[in-house]
Amino acid sequence: MLFPEPGQHAIPVVANLFADRSWIADAVGVPVDRLLPAFQDAVRHPLPWVEVIKTAPAQEVVHEKVDLLKQLPIPKHNELDSGPYITAALLIARNPKTGIQNVLDSPLPGERAGSYRRLIAAPAHPCITSGWPRRPAMVSRSHL
Repeated sequence: MLFPEPGQHAIPVVANLFADRSWIADAVGVPVDRLLPAFQDAVRHPLPWVEVIKTAPAQEVVHEKVDLLKQLPIPKHNELDSGPYITAALLIARNPKTGIQNVLDSPLPGERAGSYRRLIAAPAHPCITSGWPRRPAMVSRSHL
């Protein structure tokens, strides 16, 4: 589904990209019955990451005053939600004192980047609203 101007925002929103397994299988380039084994193989044998670019056009725009609700089309999904949510936000957390990060430096499964539902509680402060893995919790507790 395409929403060209959701809530009068200039940024379009695309939804339900993964609503059908056949779409995902087609994007990955495997038959539907090979989708799960393909994902399992990818998890077991991840490609090494390489930083290719040090600068990019997206880095030329710096927002000094961040107001996520004005800058991004973030919806309130349910009338009983506490506020607007980003439903699949990728979280990469690093403790600024220790440098411990939850991406690629942990030998433990599940302690890499995580996808979390993020409540936008204040203009520049998304909150994690579901269970936290240990590393992001360690980062957060160090700032309390």
